[in-house]
Amino acid sequence: MALEDFNGRQPATSFVHPLLAIELDGRRPGAGLDRKFAVWGFYGVMAYMLREDDFHSRLFTLRWQAAIVGRIRFTSRTVSHLSGGNSTMNEIETSAPGTNMLSLSNATTASKYTTLGTRFIDGNLEYRINLLGPAIAESDVYMTISTALVQAAPIPAAEMIQVFDVDARAFNSHLLIRDSNNPLRSSFPFLRQRVMIKVLIQIPALMLVEDNHWSEADVDIKVDNIMVATGSLRRVEQSSDSGSPSFVGSTS
Repeated sequence: MALEDFNGRQPATSFVHPLLAIELDGRRPGAGLDRKFAVWGFYGVMAYMLREDDFHSRLFTLRWQAAIVGRIRFTSRTVSHLSGGNSTMNEIETSAPGTNMLSLSNATTASKYTTLGTRFIDGNLEYRINLLGPAIAESDVYMTISTALVQAAPIPAAEMIQVFDVDARAFNSHLLIRDSNNPLRSSFPFLRQRVMIKVLIQIPALMLVEDNHWSEADVDIKVDNIMVATGSLRRVEQSSDSGSPSFVGSTS
């Protein structure tokens, strides 16, 4: 959805996964809803489920300024996962998310001695994601990338991205994507919103297939074989004296 028109309409949609089914719809069956409410709603639902460690089958009602704007239903497709008897209903107030939610301290598997690099090619787009050693909790990775996608979704798809900075201290992380030129690039090719979103989506996907290697990461992005941007995902801790984030792990 983050790649679609943020101000457009999202039709009623179903997503089927081996472990669960997700149904997204508007106030009335089949009516759909504004895509911005769908994006914000998914983010709110993910944050709620991770924060509360609540992964039961459930119907979420989305509200905007007290009015019902949509519904999201999660249904278990197995007995042992996302199951919990009768479905219950929760209401999510859709809003542009901030960084005031608690993160979970998931177990992590990354080793400080390990670096994994993977190159992706998609037409004239080429990018490399390096998974580094310092670990980040799985839930913090997902919520940091989700925060980034929610912030990127309103940006027009063809807009040039020079600096994209996501302060995700609530999830013990910091994400930065920036033009690789100094001074900033003034001629084609550029990093554009659509390309950036494609790359962001692949970060947790790669960590998942690399034996749950949830860690810091570096990104290099090329368009037409020209380096246009670099990026980093870093674990941070809240400084006890100044309230500003302090980086831990690698800083290269």
